[in-house]
Amino acid sequence: MNKATISPDVSRRQFLRNSSLALAGATMAPYALTSRAAADDPIRVGLIGCGGRGGGAIRDAFNAAPQVTLAALAMCSPSGSRIVAPA
Repeated sequence: MNKATISPDVSRRQFLRNSSLALAGATMAPYALTSRAAADDPIRVGLIGCGGRGGGAIRDAFNAAPQVTLAALAMCSPSGSRIVAPA
């Protein structure tokens, strides 16, 4: 018996990437379409990297509205960075 070989046009890596993106999009679509925040809901901000630009960005976020809170903080590089706390 002869086995027919089919050459795929899509690589396994491309298939996994595309199917993962489609699944993530389908999962998040109901939340993106129906979620609304009230005017007095707190604004939670996450910061990745705390260098000069990150510190300035979080400072600007705290000054933008009174209900802003820092929800998450991640440090990517251990050398020479600082954390800027809200005033």
